[in-house]
Order: sequence, then C-alpha cells, then structure tokens
Amino acid sequence: MDGARKLVEIEPATAAERHRIQQSLRESEERFRLAFEEAPIGMALVGLDGRFLRGNRALCAIVGYGPDELVARTFHEITHPDDVDIDDALARKLASGEIPSYQLAKRYIRKDGSVVDVMLSGSIVREANGAPLYFLAQVEDITARLRAEEALRRSEAQLRELIEQAPEAVFIAGLDGLYTSVNGAAGRLLGYEPEELIGKSIVDVLAPEDVPRLAVAKERLADGTQTEVSDWNLRRKDGVLVPVEVSAKIHSDGRWVAFVRDMSERRRSEEALRHSEESLTRAQRVARLGSWEWDIRTNEVQRSNELFALFGLPPGATAPQRWSLAPYVHPDDRERVNQIVDDAVREGRSYVVEHRIVRADGVERIMVQQGEPILEGGRPVRMVGTMLDVTERRQAQLEREATLRWLRAVFENSPVALLLIHGRTGLSVDANGRAKELLGRPLARVGEFPDMVLAPNGAPIPDEQLPARRALRGERIEASEYMIQRPDGTRIPVLAGAAPILDTGGDVTGAVVAFQDIVATKELERLRAEWSSVVAHDLRQPLHTMSLYAQFIERNTTNTETRDAVQRIRAAGHRLNRMIADLMDLSRLDARRLELTLSTLDIGALVRDSLERFELEAPERSVIMRFEGDTGPVRADPDRIAQILDNLLSNALKYSTPGTPIEVTVEGKAGEVAVAVTNEGRGIAAEELPSLFKRFQRAADVRRTKIKGIGLGLYITHELVEAHGGRLSVESTPGAKTTFRFTLPTS
Repeated sequence: MDGARKLVEIEPATAAERHRIQQSLRESEERFRLAFEEAPIGMALVGLDGRFLRGNRALCAIVGYGPDELVARTFHEITHPDDVDIDDALARKLASGEIPSYQLAKRYIRKDGSVVDVMLSGSIVREANGAPLYFLAQVEDITARLRAEEALRRSEAQLRELIEQAPEAVFIAGLDGLYTSVNGAAGRLLGYEPEELIGKSIVDVLAPEDVPRLAVAKERLADGTQTEVSDWNLRRKDGVLVPVEVSAKIHSDGRWVAFVRDMSERRRSEEALRHSEESLTRAQRVARLGSWEWDIRTNEVQRSNELFALFGLPPGATAPQRWSLAPYVHPDDRERVNQIVDDAVREGRSYVVEHRIVRADGVERIMVQQGEPILEGGRPVRMVGTMLDVTERRQAQLEREATLRWLRAVFENSPVALLLIHGRTGLSVDANGRAKELLGRPLARVGEFPDMVLAPNGAPIPDEQLPARRALRGERIEASEYMIQRPDGTRIPVLAGAAPILDTGGDVTGAVVAFQDIVATKELERLRAEWSSVVAHDLRQPLHTMSLYAQFIERNTTNTETRDAVQRIRAAGHRLNRMIADLMDLSRLDARRLELTLSTLDIGALVRDSLERFELEAPERSVIMRFEGDTGPVRADPDRIAQILDNLLSNALKYSTPGTPIEVTVEGKAGEVAVAVTNEGRGIAAEELPSLFKRFQRAADVRRTKIKGIGLGLYITHELVEAHGGRLSVESTPGAKTTFRFTLPTS
C-alpha cells in the first residue's frame, strides 16, 4: 500500500492529531484491503511496468497462481500471446489519458497451461498532479458464460435449421401480429420468398372471412398456457385460398408461433373418398347390388343400404343375423343355399349361388349371391359378399332364348338361302336348309366362296369383292346378280344381298348373306326381252310404211288441211318411234345385252353437235353453253352419249317455262368431265327426287299435265351413264331451277 500513502499529504500537526490521522489511515487501509481481498471478482494492482503489485484471492483462483507467485509476474506472462498486443495498446492509451478506462474480453494462460476467458476492466490511479501511479484492473471469469452463450448460439442455430428443414410451414409473429420469422416451407405454401413475408401482418395472408376469428383466437391464447389447433384459410400471393391446419401458441416472451399444415391434399382426398363412397352407393343402387360382411365368430352382419332395399326393407332395419338376410330366401331354395354357404365356410372357400328371395312386400325376385372368406390362421373368421338382383336379366335371357328359337325357326325354314357369318374373318358360317340345297354342299367358312360364287357371266370374282367379304368390311350390298356354281358343275343365277352385323358400339361382328334363285326370273326376263324385241320390230315395220306414205302424201298435196293432218301423223309416228327405241333399250338393259361401241371422243364437240340438232328442232328457245376447266378426251359410245344429251335437252325443253334459256355447262375436273343441263320451270319436289331414275316413274304434278311420256327416258339415261362408269344426279328447287348433271371418266 506504499503507493496509496503517496496520495496523502501530511500537514504539520500536533502529536495527538497526527496519531488520529495515522489511526484513520490504518483503518482506511484495512477496509481497502478487505474490500480488495474479498471482492467476488478478480482485482489487481499493476505497475506501470506491467508487473503485478497485488492480486486478490478471486484473481489467484482465476489464473491458478498464489499471491506471491502472481506478484513475481507481469501481465504479459499470463496473457494469451494473441491478446498481448491489443492489451498493450489499450494500456498505453489509458496511461496517456487518451481513454479514461477500457473493457476487454481476453484470455489468460493459467499456471497449469489451460486457457481461461476473462472480461478485463482497466482504469488508472494518478497522483494529485495527474501523473499515473499504477493500473487498477478488475478481472471476471467469463468462461462459463461464453460456453453458455456458445451453447445457446448452437441451440438457436440448430433450432433455426430444424425450423427451416421442417416440412410444415412455421410462422413467428409478435403480439402486434407482424411476422418476424418464417421458414422456407411457409414461403412455398403462400408463394412468397420468406423475406417477403417478414413485416407482413397475419391479417395480410388470412382469408377475409377468417379475419374476425383472429382476435378471438389471440384472446384465448393470451395466457401462454394453451396450444390451439384449428382450421383456417390462407390467401396465397396469387390470391388462391389454401385450406390449412394451424397449431398456434403465444409464448411468454410475446412470440406468436404457429405450425401450419397444408390441408389441400387431405381435403382433396376426403372429397375423393366422399365422392367414391357416393359413387359406390349410386353404383350399387343402379346395378341393384347390395354388399354385406358377416363376422362368423360373433354372427354379426353389416349390410349396405342397397342390400336392405333389395329385400324391401328400410336402411338399418332390424334384420336376422347370419350372412345376407337368409330367412328371406325362397323356402324352396333355402336348404340348398344354406348348405352351399355352410360348405364354403367349413372349407374356407368362395361361393356363388343363384336363388330366389321373397321380399318383405311379398314380391319374388331372382338373386345371384357370392361370398369370399377372410382367413386367420387358415380358418375363416369373416365372410364378405354381394347380392345382385338379376330378375330382369334372367327374364330378358328367357325372352332372348325364345326369340332366338323363333329366329332359328325362321332362318331354317326361310325359302331364301341364308348364310350367317360369325366373326370379322368369317371363320365360321351357318347355312340354312335352302342355302345347303342351293349350294349343293355344306359351307364351313367364307374362304370356300371363291370357287362357288361367280360373276353373272361366269367369270371368277376376286376374294375381296365377294358379298360376304364386303359385308364384313361394313358395306351393305343390295340385290346384285351373281352365278352359283354347284359341285356337279351346274350354274344357277342368283340375286345376292349382304349386310354387316354390328354390335352396340358399331363394330362389325359378322355378316348375313342372302341368295335368291332367279332361274325362273331369268327365263321370264328372256321371254319378255324376246317379246319386247319382237313387238318393237313388228311395230316398226308398219310404222315405217306409215311414215313413207305420209311423206308421199305431203309431197304430192297442195291442200293445207291435208298437209297439216300429214304433219300430225308424222309427229305421232316420231313419238311412237322414240317409244319403241326406249322399249328396245329397256329390253336390252333387262337382258343385260346392252353393248357399247367405245371410242376416244371430244366431249365438247359432241355437246355442240347435240345443241345444233336441238336448235333446229326448237328454234324458238335460246341455249347458253359454257366450258370450264380442262375437258380432256373421254372413252365413250358417241351414239349413246348423244342419246343421253338428247334425253336431257328434251326434258329441259318439256318442263321449262317458255321463253327461258336452257344452260349447258361442260366442266373438266380431276379425272372426269361433268356435263350439266339446267332449265327454269316447275321443278321437282324433294320427296320425288330419290325415285326419279326408276323405270316408268313420272312426277305426280307432271302426270296431271298434257306433257306426253311413259317414264323411261331418265331410267335409260341413268343406266347408260352408269354403263360408261359415270354418275347421273339431279338438283332441283321447286318453282326455280332444275339441273341434271352426268359425269364421264377421262381417258
């Protein structure tokens, strides 16, 4: 304490006063010593040279040196080497008066070599004139505190990492409702970057309808003892609402912590489950299918509502135990069904049984019941099953079987030869009695057709063009003529028709082919053709004579009345000659003896020739002719094409309004030439168009007029066009224009 004495300046005094002062100094020194020595933190007096002048017990305990050992050392010796320089710098600033004091966390090297963390607070003691005397240091061991702080930092880091890695969204807010921390899952849930949510209010992300609940929830959680789990709807950044489950608590430090789980998938799953259950219920109701589960050990049965409905009982009605309402089984079937179920239970196997029931309302129904065991240790403990009402199905089956028997009788006894072809490839064929008789042999498959079905002229037909093959491709074949060749070599002309057999989806599953023997018809046609030919020939002979005499009279008479009468006779003869020509063409068509003399023609020139003849016969009518596109050459019979044009122009003249022009258009198209004849007039009703090209067919309103004709012209024209490989069509608007158009393939 010598340094301390230097602070006291002793004034001259009496001996008594000097004694009192000395006594006071000794007491003061003792108090200072005791305070210094007993201080709970380390205390040290350090000389300006850095040597310890004195250290208390707390400091000795910190550094592990005794008081005498400490005094023999400088602070450099116990300071960690890495901390010496900064410690020296602060000491110099303190001694120079640059700073009044300092506090420094540093490390000491204990006597045993271990390192201890301390907090050093330094100040300086000065003389009255301001000169520094020594340093006064306070040293606090902060090792434990630093360790605790480090442990706390690690714990907080781990907690932050745990929260960040948590699959659930974590939101932390103050009591003011502003978010102070969120994890990545929270950002992903709401479509924000986590830092975007910091500073936002809970209200900002709540669905508007949930905002009023927030204040109530805060009040419930205010005491910090409760955790509340409830459902909320949060609003994402894009405005979409997300259903969530929130587990929230307000902690004692004022933090509002919420763990949030996205419930969208669960809601979807719940909705899907509900929808699935509803669908199952609807399906059971529509299918008239009930289900049950029987606990064999307790004899308790759970049944679906539809099962009760099948038995005419209300849902959940008190019902007998043991599988599926067994006492309602028809008395005549009960013993058999019970035996089947008992055997299945005993043997641990599934079963299916059809039986009748008598509903609660007395109505009898037919059921198919099936059950499947659930085994434990190889023994059945439960049986699950269904019951399906098949009453209508069985009735339909009986009706179908009756219909099939009726159809089979019709099929077998039909006077028409019928073939039923099964499958798209025709691997199996059923033939009725008339077909077997006509074919002269049994037929097993479609592949046997090529050697027995021929063209009308006896030529072979490609397999893909056979009526059966075409029908199996989905085509419908109207009555077409073929030749059947029997095993004995005889050939029979037939008319064949075929049609595909389709399932409910429109797919071809087979075909039906019908053959009709037309031997007698062909003979009648031959006789009729011969008769028509003879009649036409015999009519033409007197007609020719009449025409010659009429010409002779016309040349040799000057009488006007006689000349007019002769002209009427010649006009009538011309019409009769036209009718005879039509009858002869009809005869040739029916007998299939129509012959074409084909040559390469310029269709445009042929049309011009026909129009020139037409203009001579009807000079009072104007004709407009048009050419469109490339009208290439065609292979055709010029006389027959001229006949086609004459028929169409004659029709246009007869049925058009007087004074209106007739338009003829020749148009070249891809692979064909089209010739159209258009007139303005009465037109043709839409319902009469489909039958216009049939023989002896005339429109109803035409038959009521004075326009002559027997209805063969358009039929013969149609057949001539098709004989050339072309098409004849008509378009007509009643009271406006009518257009007949025929096409010919280009050569």
